[in-house]
Amino acid sequence: MKYSVFLFDADNTLLDFNRSEREAFSEMLEDMGVKEQFWHFPRYLTINKECWEQLEKGEISPEEVKTIRFERFFQLINKPADPEKAGLKYLQALSTKAYWEAGALDLLKNLQKQNLRLALVTNGLSSVQRPRFRHSGLDHFFSTIIISEEIGYAKPMRAFFDITFEALDQPDKKEMLLIGDTPGSDILGGQQFGLDTCWYNPKKREFPFDPGPTYEIRHLDGLSKLI
Repeated sequence: MKYSVFLFDADNTLLDFNRSEREAFSEMLEDMGVKEQFWHFPRYLTINKECWEQLEKGEISPEEVKTIRFERFFQLINKPADPEKAGLKYLQALSTKAYWEAGALDLLKNLQKQNLRLALVTNGLSSVQRPRFRHSGLDHFFSTIIISEEIGYAKPMRAFFDITFEALDQPDKKEMLLIGDTPGSDILGGQQFGLDTCWYNPKKREFPFDPGPTYEIRHLDGLSKLI
């Protein structure tokens, strides 16, 4: 067996974050008394992506992300709503929502039976991720869980991977494989740390960087063939 240590991203790799995010956003708008329009969520996604990219570059903090994204969103739709209140309501709703990606549960059960080391590495907020991992049972499979807000660094920062490496007692990097859906924070971050990477790419996107990942899979069961 080539790999003995597997580093998994969480959202949109093992958990269907798109569904969770969509539901939480709608609930937040309803609680804020804002009638949702069909274009609201796509615009929010763009703003949110920009905020997380700023976070990954170290330009803003996790605490700022919570409010800034809704401040920008309400400015865009010209609604005088309280972004701090909206951010709190959104996170409260999001923390209750966790849905498995197709094939994820079976994959983890298979890896667990083989006594392989599994680590969960996620850019996210502790108050959201920890409850979602408990609700779904995802945390049952991982002895090591690294959340960006808790350590003060986000993927693809070198420090994020340094801390993860130390938490795993510095295994041989040749025996480690990082699996994730995001080219920048997951794959590029893993590559820069000297790890083999597996890009989970169900939507058949084009990889934006050179070199590409070590492996690419469309379905999570494809990972079993690499073990």
